[in-house]
Amino acid sequence: SRRVDGKTVTVALSREQFEWMQAAIQNQRTVNEIISALQKISLEHMWENLPSTSRRKCLSKKTLGVK
Repeated sequence: SRRVDGKTVTVALSREQFEWMQAAIQNQRTVNEIISALQKISLEHMWENLPSTSRRKCLSKKTLGVK
């Protein structure tokens, strides 16, 4: 099932199509995890290496988006 123009569309898949789609969905989830990790690394690098404004109080890691 999937949503198309606000409506649910359901299709029947063959066993081969189902297995292919299942692998494609898992690959997409893996790609999303990798991209998320790279975004965190980029953000950490930016905060550590680029000049920032001066603040009286340091920002927390939660505010900066790093853990």
